[in-house]
Amino acid sequence: MIKYLVLFVTLLVYQPLFSQKKNKTTDSICWTEALKLKWSDFKAKPKNVMATYGNMKASAFTYTNITASGFIKDGLPEFKILCRFVESQSWVADTTQVNIKQHEQLHFDIAELYAREIRKGIEDLKKKKNKDMNVYSKLINKSLDELQGKNLEFDSKTLHGTVTEKEKEWERNIAHELDVLKEFKSTTEMCGGVSR
Repeated sequence: MIKYLVLFVTLLVYQPLFSQKKNKTTDSICWTEALKLKWSDFKAKPKNVMATYGNMKASAFTYTNITASGFIKDGLPEFKILCRFVESQSWVADTTQVNIKQHEQLHFDIAELYAREIRKGIEDLKKKKNKDMNVYSKLINKSLDELQGKNLEFDSKTLHGTVTEKEKEWERNIAHELDVLKEFKSTTEMCGGVSR
Protein backbone atom coordinates (compact mmCIF):
# COMPACT_ATOMS: atom_id res chain seq x y z
CA MET A 1 0.00 0.00 0.00
CA ILE A 2 1.29 3.45 -0.87
CA LYS A 3 0.56 6.35 1.43
CA TYR A 4 1.22 9.79 0.04
CA LEU A 5 3.00 12.22 2.24
CA VAL A 6 3.11 15.87 1.40
CA LEU A 7 6.79 16.65 1.59
CA PHE A 8 8.23 19.12 -0.81
CA VAL A 9 11.64 20.67 -0.32
CA THR A 10 12.87 23.25 -2.75
CA LEU A 11 16.11 25.14 -2.91
CA LEU A 12 16.45 27.85 -5.44
CA VAL A 13 20.13 28.42 -6.02
CA TYR A 14 21.93 30.27 -8.73
CA GLN A 15 24.37 28.97 -11.29
CA PRO A 16 25.06 25.68 -13.27
CA LEU A 17 24.13 22.91 -15.78
CA PHE A 18 25.68 20.11 -17.83
CA SER A 19 22.70 18.89 -19.76
CA GLN A 20 18.98 19.00 -19.41
CA LYS A 21 15.51 18.54 -20.80
CA LYS A 22 13.00 21.34 -21.04
CA ASN A 23 9.84 20.88 -19.01
CA LYS A 24 7.09 22.14 -21.31
CA THR A 25 4.68 22.86 -18.44
CA THR A 26 7.14 25.21 -16.75
CA ASP A 27 10.09 27.33 -17.69
CA SER A 28 12.60 24.84 -16.35
CA ILE A 29 15.09 22.44 -17.87
CA CYS A 30 15.93 19.21 -16.09
CA TRP A 31 19.57 18.20 -15.89
CA THR A 32 20.52 15.29 -18.17
CA GLU A 33 23.80 14.25 -19.74
CA ALA A 34 22.54 14.78 -23.29
CA LEU A 35 22.09 18.56 -23.40
CA LYS A 36 24.05 21.72 -22.66
CA LEU A 37 22.74 25.15 -21.71
CA LYS A 38 22.39 27.71 -24.49
CA TRP A 39 22.35 31.47 -23.99
CA SER A 40 18.78 31.42 -25.33
CA ASP A 41 17.79 29.47 -22.18
CA PHE A 42 18.59 32.55 -20.08
CA LYS A 43 15.29 34.43 -20.40
CA ALA A 44 15.31 36.90 -17.48
CA LYS A 45 16.43 40.48 -18.00
CA PRO A 46 19.08 41.64 -15.56
CA LYS A 47 18.07 44.64 -13.45
CA ASN A 48 21.62 45.94 -13.88
CA VAL A 49 23.87 45.06 -16.77
CA MET A 50 26.33 43.61 -14.27
CA ALA A 51 25.21 42.25 -10.93
CA THR A 52 27.56 42.70 -8.01
CA TYR A 53 28.14 39.93 -5.48
CA GLY A 54 30.43 41.08 -2.71
CA ASN A 55 33.43 42.54 -4.53
CA MET A 56 32.80 40.54 -7.71
CA LYS A 57 30.74 41.35 -10.76
CA ALA A 58 28.81 38.72 -12.70
CA SER A 59 27.74 39.02 -16.33
CA ALA A 60 25.36 36.05 -16.09
CA PHE A 61 23.21 34.46 -13.43
CA THR A 62 22.03 30.83 -13.37
CA TYR A 63 19.06 29.98 -11.20
CA THR A 64 18.65 26.31 -10.35
CA ASN A 65 16.40 24.42 -8.00
CA ILE A 66 16.41 20.99 -6.47
CA THR A 67 13.03 19.60 -5.47
CA ALA A 68 12.34 16.61 -3.28
CA SER A 69 8.84 15.19 -3.32
CA GLY A 70 8.21 12.24 -1.05
CA PHE A 71 5.70 9.56 -0.18
CA ILE A 72 5.60 6.36 1.87
CA LYS A 73 5.75 3.01 0.07
CA ASP A 74 5.75 -0.27 1.98
CA GLY A 75 6.46 1.64 5.20
CA LEU A 76 9.59 3.39 3.90
CA PRO A 77 10.01 6.90 2.50
CA GLU A 78 10.43 7.24 -1.26
CA PHE A 79 11.57 10.46 -2.93
CA LYS A 80 11.72 11.97 -6.37
CA ILE A 81 14.66 14.37 -6.50
CA LEU A 82 14.81 16.74 -9.48
CA CYS A 83 17.50 19.21 -10.46
CA ARG A 84 16.33 22.03 -12.75
CA PHE A 85 17.55 25.20 -14.42
CA VAL A 86 14.91 27.96 -14.24
CA GLU A 87 14.84 30.03 -17.42
CA SER A 88 12.69 32.92 -16.18
CA GLN A 89 15.10 33.60 -13.30
CA SER A 90 18.38 33.16 -15.22
CA TRP A 91 19.95 36.00 -17.17
CA VAL A 92 22.96 36.94 -19.23
CA ALA A 93 24.32 40.41 -20.03
CA ASP A 94 27.10 39.42 -22.45
CA THR A 95 26.63 36.39 -24.72
CA THR A 96 30.04 36.75 -26.37
CA GLN A 97 31.87 35.18 -23.42
CA VAL A 98 32.07 31.44 -24.14
CA ASN A 99 34.01 30.77 -20.94
CA ILE A 100 31.19 32.37 -18.91
CA LYS A 101 28.62 30.03 -20.49
CA GLN A 102 30.74 27.06 -19.41
CA HIS A 103 30.97 28.61 -15.93
CA GLU A 104 27.17 28.80 -15.76
CA GLN A 105 26.93 25.22 -17.02
CA LEU A 106 29.22 24.16 -14.22
CA HIS A 107 26.92 25.79 -11.65
CA PHE A 108 24.15 23.54 -12.96
CA ASP A 109 26.51 20.56 -12.79
CA ILE A 110 27.23 21.39 -9.16
CA ALA A 111 23.48 21.37 -8.46
CA GLU A 112 23.25 17.95 -10.14
CA LEU A 113 26.13 16.73 -7.97
CA TYR A 114 24.18 17.63 -4.83
CA ALA A 115 21.00 16.04 -6.23
CA ARG A 116 23.02 12.83 -6.64
CA GLU A 117 24.38 13.10 -3.11
CA ILE A 118 20.82 13.47 -1.80
CA ARG A 119 19.67 10.41 -3.77
CA LYS A 120 22.61 8.39 -2.44
CA GLY A 121 21.95 9.52 1.14
CA ILE A 122 18.29 8.55 0.85
CA GLU A 123 19.22 5.16 -0.58
CA ASP A 124 21.65 4.57 2.31
CA LEU A 125 18.94 5.41 4.86
CA LYS A 126 16.46 3.09 3.13
CA LYS A 127 18.97 0.23 3.21
CA LYS A 128 19.07 0.69 6.98
CA LYS A 129 15.24 0.58 6.98
CA ASN A 130 15.10 4.05 8.52
CA LYS A 131 11.48 5.24 8.67
CA ASP A 132 12.06 8.58 10.42
CA MET A 133 11.06 11.36 7.99
CA ASN A 134 12.94 13.89 10.14
CA VAL A 135 16.20 12.10 9.38
CA TYR A 136 15.48 12.27 5.65
CA SER A 137 14.52 15.95 5.88
CA LYS A 138 17.73 16.78 7.76
CA LEU A 139 19.79 14.98 5.12
CA ILE A 140 18.10 16.89 2.30
CA ASN A 141 18.32 20.29 4.01
CA LYS A 142 21.97 19.78 4.96
CA SER A 143 22.85 19.00 1.34
CA LEU A 144 20.92 22.03 0.08
CA ASP A 145 22.79 24.27 2.53
CA GLU A 146 26.10 22.80 1.39
CA LEU A 147 25.13 23.41 -2.25
CA GLN A 148 24.63 27.09 -1.56
CA GLY A 149 28.09 27.30 0.03
CA LYS A 150 29.70 25.38 -2.84
CA ASN A 151 28.29 27.79 -5.44
CA LEU A 152 29.59 30.80 -3.51
CA GLU A 153 33.01 29.16 -3.14
CA PHE A 154 33.07 28.36 -6.87
CA ASP A 155 32.36 31.97 -7.82
CA SER A 156 34.89 33.27 -5.31
CA LYS A 157 37.74 30.95 -6.36
CA THR A 158 37.19 31.47 -10.10
CA LEU A 159 36.10 35.12 -9.95
CA HIS A 160 32.89 34.16 -11.79
CA GLY A 161 34.77 32.12 -14.38
CA THR A 162 37.42 34.69 -15.24
CA VAL A 163 40.38 32.78 -13.74
CA THR A 164 40.84 30.11 -16.41
CA GLU A 165 43.27 27.92 -14.46
CA LYS A 166 40.92 27.71 -11.44
CA GLU A 167 37.88 27.19 -13.67
CA LYS A 168 39.53 24.18 -15.35
CA GLU A 169 40.46 22.76 -11.94
CA TRP A 170 36.81 23.01 -10.83
CA GLU A 171 35.63 21.44 -14.08
CA ARG A 172 37.90 18.43 -13.54
CA ASN A 173 36.92 18.04 -9.88
CA ILE A 174 33.18 18.31 -10.48
CA ALA A 175 33.37 15.91 -13.47
CA HIS A 176 35.18 13.40 -11.24
CA GLU A 177 32.64 13.77 -8.41
CA LEU A 178 29.75 13.37 -10.86
CA ASP A 179 31.37 10.21 -12.21
CA VAL A 180 31.78 8.76 -8.71
CA LEU A 181 28.02 9.23 -8.16
CA LYS A 182 26.91 8.28 -11.72
CA GLU A 183 24.66 5.56 -10.31
CA PHE A 184 22.47 8.35 -8.88
CA LYS A 185 22.37 10.65 -11.93
CA SER A 186 19.29 12.47 -13.19
CA THR A 187 17.59 10.80 -16.12
CA THR A 188 15.11 11.87 -18.77
CA GLU A 189 12.58 9.48 -17.23
CA MET A 190 12.78 11.32 -13.89
CA CYS A 191 11.69 14.48 -15.70
CA GLY A 192 8.81 12.82 -17.50
CA GLY A 193 10.73 12.09 -20.69
CA VAL A 194 10.19 15.63 -22.00
CA SER A 195 12.82 16.90 -24.41
CA ARG A 196 13.93 20.45 -25.13
